[in-house]
Amino acid sequence: MADDRLIVAMDVPHAVAGLELAQQLGDSVSFYKIGLGMLTGGGLALANELKQDRDDLDACLIRNGEVSDLVQDRASRAFAAGADGVIASPQEAAAIRALPEAHDRLIVTPGVRPAGADMGDQKRVATPANAIADGADHIVVGRPIWRADQPREAAQAILSELSSPQAHGPTR
Repeated sequence: MADDRLIVAMDVPHAVAGLELAQQLGDSVSFYKIGLGMLTGGGLALANELKQDRDDLDACLIRNGEVSDLVQDRASRAFAAGADGVIASPQEAAAIRALPEAHDRLIVTPGVRPAGADMGDQKRVATPANAIADGADHIVVGRPIWRADQPREAAQAILSELSSPQAHGPTR
């Protein structure tokens, strides 16, 4: 049975490439995130539209401030509103996990990279073991898997790391 803590980001150019990746990974992975590369049309127009209604951004807590403070505030508000979990950088997982209202809530962390992997466009990264040890329930890994010569082996190496002693953090 696959370890459901690993979510593979299918940030590939089209559905055929996504299907091929899923076939290569086989039963080693049970969760996938469908990326923007597989969606068609309208993205730029939507981004421009969202950028022009500032009151909506303010209402959604899009404001200046220290990232760590903003993340904790937003996570706390999400949990108070009944959210089952949040998506956050692995750099904030420990701070979110420490919130009293985070008990029994999920934390999903994208931007996870195995040690030595190319960071690509990710700036706030952690290794799979560190993300889990810091409180993440699930990690999202894309390019280090789908760009690997052997995606299944790359996923299995990450899964092995998730079972290592380094991945054992505080109990929830």
